[in-house]
Amino acid sequence: MIIVEDIEANEIHRFVVVDASLQLGIVRAGTYIQTFDPDRAFSYYNMVENQLHDFAAHYPGAFRYLPRRAYDYLKKPQILSEFTQGASELAQSSWLTDFLVVKPLVGFGETTLPTSQQEANVESVYRWATLPPNSPRLYHLQDMRFDRRTRTGWGCILNASDLAQSTKGPNRTDLLEYVKSGRPVFIELEGPDDLDPLLEWIILIKEAGLKPPKLVLKARSQKDWGKNITRLLDIPNSILLTAGASISSLATIIRYMRKEQGDDLWSKRLMFASSYPETQLGDSVSEILSYFLSRNLSASSSEIQRIIGGNMLELLPPRPPFLVYTENNNSVMAEENLGKAALNEIVRILQLLDARKMLRVVSIDHMIEDDGGIIDLESAVLTVVEPNGEKATSLAILLEKNGAVMVSGWKNAFTESLKKRDAMLLQTLVRANAKLDGPIYSSPAHLVKFDEALLKCLEVEDPRPILSALHFGVEIAKTKKGVFLMCSTDMEALDVFPDDYVLALETRTGHWSAGQVKENSRCLEKSIVISEIDTSIAGFRNSSVVNIVKIEGEIPDINKLVLSYKSEKPLSNTELLSSMHLHEKEVLNSIHGRYVGVGSKLQVGSSNQPLTLSIGYSEPTLKSGQIGRISG
Repeated sequence: MIIVEDIEANEIHRFVVVDASLQLGIVRAGTYIQTFDPDRAFSYYNMVENQLHDFAAHYPGAFRYLPRRAYDYLKKPQILSEFTQGASELAQSSWLTDFLVVKPLVGFGETTLPTSQQEANVESVYRWATLPPNSPRLYHLQDMRFDRRTRTGWGCILNASDLAQSTKGPNRTDLLEYVKSGRPVFIELEGPDDLDPLLEWIILIKEAGLKPPKLVLKARSQKDWGKNITRLLDIPNSILLTAGASISSLATIIRYMRKEQGDDLWSKRLMFASSYPETQLGDSVSEILSYFLSRNLSASSSEIQRIIGGNMLELLPPRPPFLVYTENNNSVMAEENLGKAALNEIVRILQLLDARKMLRVVSIDHMIEDDGGIIDLESAVLTVVEPNGEKATSLAILLEKNGAVMVSGWKNAFTESLKKRDAMLLQTLVRANAKLDGPIYSSPAHLVKFDEALLKCLEVEDPRPILSALHFGVEIAKTKKGVFLMCSTDMEALDVFPDDYVLALETRTGHWSAGQVKENSRCLEKSIVISEIDTSIAGFRNSSVVNIVKIEGEIPDINKLVLSYKSEKPLSNTELLSSMHLHEKEVLNSIHGRYVGVGSKLQVGSSNQPLTLSIGYSEPTLKSGQIGRISG
């Protein structure tokens, strides 16, 4: 999200940013391996954000909308950030882009990756985009390039050279469904010669009696097209990506739409995209964003929002189209006195359901107003799915200005009414359902009842194991490292036996710790005793409240581990490296034998020089939700 000050109106605007074309995957060449995963993409956008603020500092007079650094609560959409707390440090710190539309990396320039690497990248992209913690921020496309058959996505992508074969190949039925349903069809054009096969395909679609498809066109390098780039805008229902664009080519395009076409809604024909990691073919992403915010362009705030986010969201359905849903008639409302706690409970319970492999969040979708010129951040559609992917359900969440929280299941009436992302309509439906059909709770004393109603909304058949795992207080004691003490009553409720392993998950920070359970008769109910060193490394305090999850399956020994580290204090890289080198033995001793997993954060170092370690790579590789023991 970009926070800007409108210099002319003295107003602050928050622009939601969607990168409409980003490539992810792994490149292997001999012993060389380069990974372009979500974390690397977020790291790239950290750099873009810094460049954007550098431009603003050096050339403030060039901006109509001057980028401002802001607190997290301003630059992170509340609902989206709440449900991505388990993401990596990079993902949590990088919020210039709120959503990424991702496709598999299949090559660089004119060099195509081997088929095996392409197929592996297809699977990786699908996994990153549909599994927490990154799934709420990623939209994946069905890759039909090179006549490849892959799983359904939010839209599909083809090369212009694939179009002739697409009418009779294995993707014919899927492609026609995208066209009929009005979902986006992304077409990549290598150069001006690709325009003819594109037009021939559009004519075939028209002759078949179908409406013009919603085309999202990407010219690899707009410089190669010259003034002919405007020919792409003469195609009905087409939107042009800014990937591969220069400020000069964008100025030509916008001037053409404003003057020659007389298009008042010219901003609906452009869509921000980086094509990361292939970002060198046009002007830099930070320069393109600066141009949209400039006095030179002098666009309105709604026009900017359409280009850098709203146009993409408008093309997408209000919830994942590739899942099979059950109707959900349940709802619940927490009035203002309970609202903040209720939102925390939604996060806690979904975190717990994911850890127990019962339900996982696959998507969080915001609605729009004003043809994409406004994105509603006070409501969203939350979609969860069972681990096997067979059954999904959606909840609509609405945060009222007075602090109340409304949750409504997705009824058949929603499907019939919400064909598009209509913010006003969603709010109306949620208010009607939550106030008329479901229970309404007003006091913090009703928190347990709210939890029960929420689990009913999530269609959890047996809520007792989840309710019994919530809200454990942490007691810190001088006990053995890696051992958690609990009373027999709690162990029985959690179906945990002595020597079983459990996770203690803290929702507020996203931190967690794992340990082996031992029964202790002196432990109070709904409390867990953790050693001083474990709480220190996990970042827990005596005031921490955690949820407990039993760990199923084998816990492998990790014999090779790559860790990244950062300081909580402002240090130069040289100072940080020196500090780490000086305390290396102490740090390694403190983490030896610890249980870690994907997304683990370990607090080490001294009180004067605290350091945070994050897992970068491990052997064996840990899957999402899997725990390993550091033994090397």
